[in-house]
Amino acid sequence: MTNHTNWELPPKTRGDFEVAIVCALPREAEAILAIWDDSYQDHGLEYGKAAGDQNRYTTGRIGKHAVVVLCLDSIGNVSSAKATAHLKMSYPRIRLALLVGICGGCPQNSKGEDVLLGDVIISTEIHQYDFKKQHQNEDEVIDTCKYRKHDPAIRAMIERLAARDGVQFTKDIAGHMRDLRTKSGAPYQHPGPEKDVLFQSGYLHKHRQRRCATCDESEMLACTEARTKSCADLGCDPDQQVRRARSERIYRAVKAGEGDQLLGPQVHFGVIGCGNTVIKSAQHRNEIIKQQPSIIAFEMESAGMFGSLAGVVIKSVSDYADSHKNKIWQDYGTGVAACAAKALLESYTPTDRNTMDRGDHGKFWGIFMIDASSTEAANRDFGTIAQWAGLRATGENGKRFLATSPDGWLLLVDNADRELDDDELFPRTDRGCIIITSRNTSLQYSQINLDMHPMTIEDGMTLFLQESKHNPQSEKNRLLAKPLVEELGCLPLAIKHAAVPVSNKRKSLGEVFEYYNENMERLLKDSKDRGDDTYQYRTLYASIEMSLQTMASHRDANNLNRAVEILQLCAFLHFRDVPEELFSAAPSWGKKGIFNTIQSSISRIFWPNPRPNQMLGMPCKDQEFTMNQVSISKGLSSIDSLPPSSKDPQNLYHSDEDRAALSLLDYSGLGYFDVESHVFSMHPLVHGWNRSRLSGQDCQQARWSVGVALARIISRHGPSRQSELQRSLLSHVDFYLKSGNTNLPSCQALTVDQAEVAERFALVYEDSGNYRAARALLQESVDAKTTLLGRKNLNTLNSLHRFSTVLEKQGDYADSAEYSKEAWEGFQALLGGESEEAIESLSNYAWSLHGLGRFLEAENINRRCLEMRQRLAINTAATVKIKNNLAMAILRQGKFDEAIDLLSQANEWHKTNSSDHNTAVRSLHNLALAYRKAGEIKLAAEKGHEVLKLRKDLLGDNHPDTLASKTELALAELKLGNREEAKKLSLDASIGLNRFMGASSLSTLDSLSSLAAVERSLGDYKVAEDLYRRVLDGYQQHFPLSHVDVLTTMTNLASVLNYSQRYEEAVYIYQRALDGFKAQQGVDHPNVIQCQISLASVLAKLDSHEGPRQANEIHREIESQIQNSYPGHHYLKSQWLFNYGVFLRNQGDLSKARQKILEAMDGYKVKLGTQSEAVMNSLACHAYILDLEQKHEEAWKEYVKALDGYKELGGPMSIHYKACVKRFADMRTKMATLDIPEPELA
Repeated sequence: MTNHTNWELPPKTRGDFEVAIVCALPREAEAILAIWDDSYQDHGLEYGKAAGDQNRYTTGRIGKHAVVVLCLDSIGNVSSAKATAHLKMSYPRIRLALLVGICGGCPQNSKGEDVLLGDVIISTEIHQYDFKKQHQNEDEVIDTCKYRKHDPAIRAMIERLAARDGVQFTKDIAGHMRDLRTKSGAPYQHPGPEKDVLFQSGYLHKHRQRRCATCDESEMLACTEARTKSCADLGCDPDQQVRRARSERIYRAVKAGEGDQLLGPQVHFGVIGCGNTVIKSAQHRNEIIKQQPSIIAFEMESAGMFGSLAGVVIKSVSDYADSHKNKIWQDYGTGVAACAAKALLESYTPTDRNTMDRGDHGKFWGIFMIDASSTEAANRDFGTIAQWAGLRATGENGKRFLATSPDGWLLLVDNADRELDDDELFPRTDRGCIIITSRNTSLQYSQINLDMHPMTIEDGMTLFLQESKHNPQSEKNRLLAKPLVEELGCLPLAIKHAAVPVSNKRKSLGEVFEYYNENMERLLKDSKDRGDDTYQYRTLYASIEMSLQTMASHRDANNLNRAVEILQLCAFLHFRDVPEELFSAAPSWGKKGIFNTIQSSISRIFWPNPRPNQMLGMPCKDQEFTMNQVSISKGLSSIDSLPPSSKDPQNLYHSDEDRAALSLLDYSGLGYFDVESHVFSMHPLVHGWNRSRLSGQDCQQARWSVGVALARIISRHGPSRQSELQRSLLSHVDFYLKSGNTNLPSCQALTVDQAEVAERFALVYEDSGNYRAARALLQESVDAKTTLLGRKNLNTLNSLHRFSTVLEKQGDYADSAEYSKEAWEGFQALLGGESEEAIESLSNYAWSLHGLGRFLEAENINRRCLEMRQRLAINTAATVKIKNNLAMAILRQGKFDEAIDLLSQANEWHKTNSSDHNTAVRSLHNLALAYRKAGEIKLAAEKGHEVLKLRKDLLGDNHPDTLASKTELALAELKLGNREEAKKLSLDASIGLNRFMGASSLSTLDSLSSLAAVERSLGDYKVAEDLYRRVLDGYQQHFPLSHVDVLTTMTNLASVLNYSQRYEEAVYIYQRALDGFKAQQGVDHPNVIQCQISLASVLAKLDSHEGPRQANEIHREIESQIQNSYPGHHYLKSQWLFNYGVFLRNQGDLSKARQKILEAMDGYKVKLGTQSEAVMNSLACHAYILDLEQKHEEAWKEYVKALDGYKELGGPMSIHYKACVKRFADMRTKMATLDIPEPELA
């Protein structure tokens, strides 16, 4: 029998692999397979991969190492990052990863030694940079750099290899190359030293032997076709080649037949640059080397790969990262790199597989977080895990992926405050660890996890004794506790509740087991038809009812009866944070003292009942809840009357009695009463027990009482949006409606009382930003009142008015205008035209017209409303709201000063008079918008940040108003040049609004328009175009083609077409938009001027003479309008001055162009600040004009100022920044050619 050493045996599992080799190209992977010593696939061994892993692997042995080889599907850091993440899932114990293949090299290393094609590069560090895929004649982009150092063990190994300049390492590579050539032949032969050609860095790869319009235009330009041709095809001049000593020495030795030794690769140790694209420009290569002299080679995958794995880059130089790049050296280079990898592994010590640690649970290959606040949130997060793993983004796929993963992970289940479903949240596996976080205070009774999974008998006894306040170390105590713990199936929550009568000294340790059996016998007798008749639930519910029996011994009958009533009320409220005030507002449905004993109360309240999902008032878990006519009818079915508060003497404040009853429930373990916050909570399972045991009669009466209580609290605090209590009622209103009578045969029309409750519930949904739910409730209320009271009834008109307000918030301006006008006409007929109700509904009508783009009509109606208010000497919040609406109407007409004055007045009033903080913040939001429209961008951003903070505090991060503030702030930040901040804000807003308002809502479309503007500024024109077209289609579903928002979007789309050099399309759209603006807003409106500026800019780029002529005419027309309308500094004026200056520069009028650019710069400094991006753009343009005027020293200073300013701003490079970098470099090259010395700057 053969005696194999440990490393010769194939690994048993994927967990035994420690070395991975990653290749970006198939030919690189083929070279690895050609040099390894054994292929495990040849032995029929397949190791598979983790669920969701999309990689394809090959496994085998190199020397003493079991190696898994991965070839990427595509090149680049994104691909390598994703692939290596999957690699870690399938092969979790990889200690060393090698990135092996070919690369672009620098002609010399950091020591000044020649680097030749075929040489080996070993990384000592990774230097990451960002570089757009450009050739020498195109703009360069070098972004912020990041270093990635190898971990200490790998650095030590590399240092050993580099000892004595890597002599032995080089010999080992040469030996493996001989074996490879013997084994595989021609592909890995040295191409010959004469094929190793390096050209002067300024000598471009372009057509030299035939005419080419692009190549002939400038020495710095080359056509696209030239990039696909060889140097021989193009006629590149051999005299432009760089002669190097080492290369010459090898060439002479080979000619003399003595070059075999010299032909072998030399090894270079140094920093490798990792970018996002292939470098094909010597100029760009040299620029990077100048900035980072330690870089000796370039590739594209290491930064993505070594973000999650420890390893080394091993590459062979196949080109010099210039425009003369070709594939002659690629096969040879892949062979050299593979042999270098093999030589390196020979110096790397493997771990003995028999001693590999498989029990380390302190480390996880992945840590994931799940939001358990709702089923939808949990499924969304599990879907994200699935998507990360390459699976379809569904919750089931995410759980399945974790369940089938071979190694440990950590799952953080956050916000687990509701009733948890094991199948919903926990993958079925024992390989992972789960941490659950909860604000449910009843989970704090024990210091270990309380879940539905059995504990060990020993742990169960310890828990029971701790909870019952007995010594868990006592053998006697443990002996007494054991029978009950075993009977409870070692279920922690059941144990916790079973301990309550002992901890409260109602039963002794010796009595509690018999006490439990009595309750269990009764429960089993009562629950033959129950749906949850499982052992786990029976034992749990029996233990909870023991807590109820413990409460029965309380001596105060009033407190006991009230506690039982509160339990009934809680069955129709969410289990968490029920306000104490709500219990006080709930009307009683029986006389005090009706429950003489706890037994009679139990027989009355808790009795055998049908399956919970079918019984009266029980929410059905199997169906998704939708707010519609049927669900509203069922949800409000218990409201058979709505008693006035005055007729119920104890309807509000029996707080002392309630406080005592809540404390009793807390004491009995049936809930937790927070005295400081005045809220009562129950464990979800106790809540479920409570709901499942409620009787039919009391179920109906308790639901009625809860509905009345909710309506009372909402009306008590009125419609003002500042009430924290009102927003806290959302979960309870939502639960109440979902727990409606499912036995109703069909939906029934609402009664008047039910319609009143529906309206009050709608206020809560409206306040939370759920306008769809509010609309559904109000629609049912209006329909019911119309049928029962008539359309002209005052009560019906009030409902119509509220309905129109919600429609407006949804962006349904046409319907909102119809209903608000009908309400106004009705109020006018019943109460008079100057009544509060008539004026407010008329103002609402004006706001709907504003939304439809009818700004002048909206202005006139609002002025009329304001005059009536002022004549009646009414200066209330409603008056200030009219000022707000008026200001916005005139703002859209370009009357900036008057709009800002009105909004400032509104804000000043709110500071001293308003308790409605949300309305006050709305005024501030409008003021920020007005500042932006008026060109006061710094003020706009300042106010925008203030609004966003206030709305987050008042409404939360995900309220539509908060998200709308992010949209507005993003536009201000974008004008200030803060593109990264603007993108984050726009992206957050669009995602949130799409989720809460729908993809077609106007708010969502506004946020997408903001995001498109950011993408346009970042140069991603395809994404920007797609977004603008999507926004345009969306707006046209709401508005006619003549609407201002549609026209504005058309101009934005045209601007993207302009940047994409699709000038004729851009001109056509600009002209259509300009005609629309003039017809809607007049020739002097800012929108018209803005559109003219943009149109002139595109016309100037047309090839024909007619385009520049038309552009000049438009600029002269704008000049007249600007002088009349904007005598001082204004953002729009500065924008025109800048564009006009660029036009004059391109027409050759440099002196006048310089004057306009300097005027623009002065205006930008005033409106945006001296360090704004617009100021830097003006500086860069001014520098270029000086450059064209041959004023090199002055131009140099301006270029430096601009570049320093751009760097100070940070973030991605704009098109102006790129142009500035290129023009400065071109000027320096020109000065060097003309022997003009560089100026010395102070």
